[in-house]
Amino acid sequence: MRIKKFFADNYREALQQVKQQVGEDALILDTRPVERIPGNETGVEIIVALEDGKSSVQTKTPKNDYIKLPDENLFDEAKDSPLNTLFLTLFSQTERGRIFGLKDHQMEIFSQLVGNGVNERLVSKILQKSEKEHLNFPAGAEVQRSRLIDMIKKAIQCAGQIELVEGAPRVVALVGPTGVGKTTTIAKLAADFAYRQNKKVALISLDAFRVGAIDQLRLYGEIMEIPVDLAGCVDDFESLLSHHSDKDIIFVDTMGRSHKDENYTGELKKYFSLAKHMQKHLVLSLATDESLFDKYFQQFSSLGIDRLIFSKLDEGLKFGSLLNFSLRTRIPLSYYTVGQRVPEDIEIANKDTLIRLIFN
Repeated sequence: MRIKKFFADNYREALQQVKQQVGEDALILDTRPVERIPGNETGVEIIVALEDGKSSVQTKTPKNDYIKLPDENLFDEAKDSPLNTLFLTLFSQTERGRIFGLKDHQMEIFSQLVGNGVNERLVSKILQKSEKEHLNFPAGAEVQRSRLIDMIKKAIQCAGQIELVEGAPRVVALVGPTGVGKTTTIAKLAADFAYRQNKKVALISLDAFRVGAIDQLRLYGEIMEIPVDLAGCVDDFESLLSHHSDKDIIFVDTMGRSHKDENYTGELKKYFSLAKHMQKHLVLSLATDESLFDKYFQQFSSLGIDRLIFSKLDEGLKFGSLLNFSLRTRIPLSYYTVGQRVPEDIEIANKDTLIRLIFN
């Protein structure tokens, strides 16, 4: 076995050399920042193992996933392999920024966004894209920040409030894991449509399992003078949809289940197939670890998720997961909830609020 070293100004360029000269399935032994003399400029060195008797360039299909470059699509975040993630943790934030190919004048914004939970690969790709587009127009920190905000705003999708359907009820189902506040969120939305918009509203619960779930919803219904019904089976749900066909909007509250329950979405599909003009909103809590978001999305994606609602923003410590997840899934944001008060603590998702959150 032979050892070959590759050196470049940044990790991206060094890895590109490895791909061109060794191939996609190169065995990377080490990657480290190094200083060049003179000037003490920082570069990146990648050490690769080569089998004796093999040519430098490989053409076969990759067999491993040691370290991969992110997809060139600006907002299509790549999955990190465990080895790559471990490798990155060995460096300081500034060193990681340099590994991703960033310049010194970009480090302040990079550190701010990464510190607030925005994925560092995503930040680096946005900054590199901005630098490339304004190569001949260097600017100070404030102008760079403004350019970055403009790029993020163009990528983020906000759907606005729920739109009604003429001549038929809009059916809106909230799905998501346990504890994210689906029932309280439905009460806030129902109050908004009933009182602020003066629409005919009905509430249907599919949660016949959680103790007190229907009682909580019925209490809200009594206060708001909105009918609340429990659908214990698919036939009940079909009958209730027909009964409330005179309403402008019907909200459907679903039970929360573990993402490991593979049968749950199959049950919901049977109910949802009966409803016309339905929107499915996935509710995720900012108080939840971001690492679970993808598991929840995989659980409910087969339903055809139309919108994202992020709840408990008042309990979130970092807000980068809002940006990471919405760009990763490309599903429009619909609402944020910011507390327990009904109906006050809910707002229509907008780009300016998200920008303020991720920039502190």
